[in-house]
Amino acid sequence: MQRYQQSAAGMSEQQRASTEQRLAQKQQQLQALQQSSGNELATEESEEMKKIYDRVEEYLKKISEERGYRMVLTYQRGNSAILYGDSTLDITTQVVEGLNEAYEAEKAKTTEKKEEKKK
Repeated sequence: MQRYQQSAAGMSEQQRASTEQRLAQKQQQLQALQQSSGNELATEESEEMKKIYDRVEEYLKKISEERGYRMVLTYQRGNSAILYGDSTLDITTQVVEGLNEAYEAEKAKTTEKKEEKKK
């Protein structure tokens, strides 16, 4: 590109157009290569991180069984997470059922109030 910029003044218009076209093609090829390499690197990084997480999870299961841990937490300001949890501690179903019951009760009260106002 620098060589073209230095010698462009001495070129004919056809030479400049041809050179600019070649440079544009090379730039597109370079961008495609850069994107391909970036995607490949991201895939490799993802695969390696999965291996690390799998090993950590395997170790946490082992140590949890040995020491009787039911849950292992990690903490980072603004981003806490459970690294390992005994599935018997999962209360999702009970929480959803409780929320649904509370919603139905609230909905029933609202309906009762509306009917009382009509009377």
